[in-house]
Amino acid sequence: MKRLTILSALAGFAIGAVAGAGLALGSRRPPRIDVAATARALVTSRPRLEWRGPEAPAGQRLGNFKLTYYWMPTESGGGRRVQLYNKSCRRVARVASSFARKLRLEGGGVLADGRVLTYSGACSCPSSPCFRLARLGHTWGTGVMERPLSPFRSVAVDPAHVSIGSVLYIAELDGLTMPGVPPWGGFVHDGCVVADDQGGGVRGRQLDLFAARKSHYTALDHRHRLKRVTVFDGGERCRAHDRRRVSRRGAI
Repeated sequence: MKRLTILSALAGFAIGAVAGAGLALGSRRPPRIDVAATARALVTSRPRLEWRGPEAPAGQRLGNFKLTYYWMPTESGGGRRVQLYNKSCRRVARVASSFARKLRLEGGGVLADGRVLTYSGACSCPSSPCFRLARLGHTWGTGVMERPLSPFRSVAVDPAHVSIGSVLYIAELDGLTMPGVPPWGGFVHDGCVVADDQGGGVRGRQLDLFAARKSHYTALDHRHRLKRVTVFDGGERCRAHDRRRVSRRGAI
């Protein structure tokens, strides 16, 4: 019914526009209008206007949260003076001191040879914290409980406020186009994210959105300036999606 109403209105608008143009010509006779043909053209032309119905509702409102971002730094040269170890005190890599600081801050990063390092906590090795190689298939690193990180889908949380594995809905993200290219970016966000990680600097009502690359964070922050967001339990809105795809892929 809504579609027919919209089409009728459009047909009326088109007919009025053509008639108005004829009157504007003064002495020239306005063209004859085939009303039936005009209506058929509007119905069959693309894109069609369709009534899709309301979105599934989000769940309980969890409150207003501070929104921050983190990403995977990439090694880019420099003197390799800092030796990194795993929890067994075996050498993992030697990196520049500036990159070592970024690894500690962001919880992991990508080495120049393509290997992905993930934070594994404090240790008693010659340098601490320790790191380990991310599991095969964890392209963007690993969060807590061996959860793979996914750009613009994974968030780090304070487990005292949000349980790990929770599916959340961020109202302000819904409808925004993410930076990057498919499958990890370049899609219109539906607001659904997953608590895949926790961070030492994440406290209370705060979500740390994984942006994959610093350039992605910069682009997103420049476009939208999101500092605080409204967070809901994912409810039916997000649980309608396959959970595994929500946590592993950007585009749903």
